[in-house]
Amino acid sequence: GEEYRLVTTDGVVRGRVDVLRASYDGRTWDLARSVVDQIQLHGDTAVVFGRYWVRTAGAGLGPDDGSRYLAVWVRRGRGWQIVADQATPIPGAAT
Repeated sequence: GEEYRLVTTDGVVRGRVDVLRASYDGRTWDLARSVVDQIQLHGDTAVVFGRYWVRTAGAGLGPDDGSRYLAVWVRRGRGWQIVADQATPIPGAAT
């Protein structure tokens, strides 16, 4: 929804439009993997803890990026919708 916010690994807060725009920035992904470590249910709200790794292809891009994430989902009329997401880099992450 419109209220969705992402706190990036460098501390920038982005809205839905900015996140979607960044996902189409021309990068090629060699690998994208996510692991859910824990889900906490609180009525119509779920807090999800997990880890993800991405590796991009192309000149000048950094090494594998691994992060822990916390995502907040809310149950609405037709299902679950993510409303907030935050990522923290994992130093020395490897796939």
